[in-house]
Amino acid sequence: MKRKFTRIPLSRTVEFFWQNKSHKGVLKNLSYGGSYIESEIIPSTGEEIPIILFLEGLQPSIKLFFKGKVIRIDKDGFAVKYTYISPESFEHFK
Repeated sequence: MKRKFTRIPLSRTVEFFWQNKSHKGVLKNLSYGGSYIESEIIPSTGEEIPIILFLEGLQPSIKLFFKGKVIRIDKDGFAVKYTYISPESFEHFK
């Protein structure tokens, strides 16, 4: 199946929330439709999780807020399909 959106390779810190706890991960790729996150903590497939992406190196630093549904997991992390992107965060995707 052909991807709907082009994936952009990245290596950025993310924070996600699952089972009432905050967890860290590394966003490894990003597209308009979703992303892949490397993490030792891997949520269950089908879970919807809030995610914060930190864009360091900018003044001021920027945090992007979105939610994603876990659609795939593997031994290194998980892929999410976006279910919500804050309007402010969406502007930075453009």
